[in-house]
Amino acid sequence: MFSDLKFPLRAVARFCLAGLFASLASVALAQSETEDFYLEMDAPVAAPVDVPVEVPVPSYTPMPTLHQSLPGVVPVFVPELSLDQLGVADVTAGIDAARNFCSSLPDEYRIDCLAEQLERVAKSLPKTAESREMRKILHQTSDKLEKVVRENRDRSKPRISAKSATAPAPTPSRPQPAPIATSRPLKAVKTEALPTAEAEAAAILEEAGILLLRSSTQSQETSQHYQAVAEALDSTALLLRS
Repeated sequence: MFSDLKFPLRAVARFCLAGLFASLASVALAQSETEDFYLEMDAPVAAPVDVPVEVPVPSYTPMPTLHQSLPGVVPVFVPELSLDQLGVADVTAGIDAARNFCSSLPDEYRIDCLAEQLERVAKSLPKTAESREMRKILHQTSDKLEKVVRENRDRSKPRISAKSATAPAPTPSRPQPAPIATSRPLKAVKTEALPTAEAEAAAILEEAGILLLRSSTQSQETSQHYQAVAEALDSTALLLRS
């Protein structure tokens, strides 16, 4: 009789062992998946990510104004100078000074010098409606010149910083101007690519002059400002073509 039960008992034992191993494997798999999940997280969270959490926001108490916090003190607001008040002489003088400054540097650094200096002139313009287009054109011109330098850069030569030994000519609003200095290191252009790069940079400056003339459709005085700056850019283009 026991010999007849031998085969069913073996089958039941194998079945139980298989079930036990399957249970242990599922537990190990679940544990490994849980560990992998938390290993990928930067930090534990207090609530599931799909559950909104309300964060208390403190009530806003407005700060006292200047005349409220300091009785007897009346704030004075200084209006920004317009292009007419700033004077076109300051803008053209800035471009002329940039041209003279950059021409004193080695030829391979002149294009990036002009890009940096034109950006400085653009930032000095008043943020008014009449100078908006001029500021935009000068910014774009600076960016285009920088692109020429990037495409023809000589990485074997170091970046340089420069400062003029003397100050530029004074203007009505700047009777004692400071010497010109670069605000960032200048990059060099490859010697073999210099003629092509200078021709491209000169064309960019001439295009900026044309854009300024097309934009001078405002008042007669503002139009004269745009025309004067366009002439200054044309003179700068001659530096690169010489």
